Amino acid sequence: MINSKRLKPNILFIVLDGCRADKFYDNKNFKTPVIDSLIKQGSYFSQAISSTDYTISAISSIFTSRYPFGVGETKEYYDKTHSESTSYITNLKSNGYNCYATMHSALDAMGFSSYFENDNQSYQGKDVQLHSGLGEKTLGMLKPNVMKSPWIYFIHVLAFHRPIRVPDFEKMSINERYELMMEIVDSWLAKILDTIDLKNTLLVITSDHGDYIPVIDNTAKQSGPIIEKSKSFIKNFLPKTQVTNIHKKKKEILRQVRSSKLKTSYEKRSLNERPDENRFQFDELIRVPLLFAGYGVPSRGEIPDLVRSIDIFPTIESILDLPKKKSDIHGRSLFSLIENEEMEEFPVYMESTTIHTGQKSPKAVIGIRTSSHKYFRSLKNPNENCHLYDLRVDPKEENNLAEKNPEKVTEMEKLLEEIRVKTSFDTHSEKYSKDESIRVEEELKKLGYI
Repeated sequence: MINSKRLKPNILFIVLDGCRADKFYDNKNFKTPVIDSLIKQGSYFSQAISSTDYTISAISSIFTSRYPFGVGETKEYYDKTHSESTSYITNLKSNGYNCYATMHSALDAMGFSSYFENDNQSYQGKDVQLHSGLGEKTLGMLKPNVMKSPWIYFIHVLAFHRPIRVPDFEKMSINERYELMMEIVDSWLAKILDTIDLKNTLLVITSDHGDYIPVIDNTAKQSGPIIEKSKSFIKNFLPKTQVTNIHKKKKEILRQVRSSKLKTSYEKRSLNERPDENRFQFDELIRVPLLFAGYGVPSRGEIPDLVRSIDIFPTIESILDLPKKKSDIHGRSLFSLIENEEMEEFPVYMESTTIHTGQKSPKAVIGIRTSSHKYFRSLKNPNENCHLYDLRVDPKEENNLAEKNPEKVTEMEKLLEEIRVKTSFDTHSEKYSKDESIRVEEELKKLGYI
């Protein structure tokens, strides 16, 4: 805990956009020695669950410690759930912290920039990857006397968002890009750690959501004289709208061919892209890494208890012994688990985000996840798209038990409704202005959401 005679410790908060928990730790296909070392000397929650599958709503949920109620409703605008009264950044400021950030321009556009004091927060274009500018930008912020202590520095790393731009990425499959990016992230973490005093810095690494990784993947760019000549003809002599339609049809044909070669439901859904119609809450999309290391964190290694991303900031407060945020949160501190004490398991509420997807009428689902079961169904109709999985024997969620086990469905539905009714409150949300909405949409188009 903090000694009042000492300067408050700094907070380095890193969000790896699109990073899946099963890729972050204990994966034998690539080497991440820095991450592995941090897990050994810190506390890593291997069953951390995000409450939604979409960057903006997920990060808003993290910074407010609130469930993302309402993001499944089809809308033409976003609410600002991260208002001055709800953001944990505001709470840290009131406790003497200076707040800085390096984030993608999409987060800047949604209003996050107003909470941080540096002018060079946003990045885009060629600087979006650690190896192509973002890493140096981050190290520049961590130089002595750039940030005034005590500080929180929020780094949003657009590492694993499609198309995952590693060097020569067009020649690789998505899985190959993903694994190479894990090694790139690990190498940059080593450089970042060289610039900070981990004894006086609380390091938190997590993700907003995961993503699907195709089991059969032929996305690597194909080349050759005939192929390149055909592409040049299409690009130069056909209208842009026609080129777009050809690209969409080709993409769908390739997807159908790949799908025909796959057997299990897990393999088939791996071909989905997150803006697709069936935005269901499978663990590929919502199980995320969550690591605490450095100041005030004992060496616990892996902690297998079920936790939620909305628990992150209450845990930061506990580790640093800061005054607690007054009210209106759904999360709780996980510090007891970090200290190797037992805590009652809380189920995780989940809601798929439907705004700004690639579908005209996306199918929103809401659900509940415990350490043993996953249940989700249509937002508006409990009898539609009903899924139930026993995660103890079916971790890949391939055997839907909803029809076979109606008693368990009833039990999970009751838990779901209790959370929606008992934990809801007035969020005092704010609307985006017309200009703000236009800017958000422009940034989301760049990321492929619209």
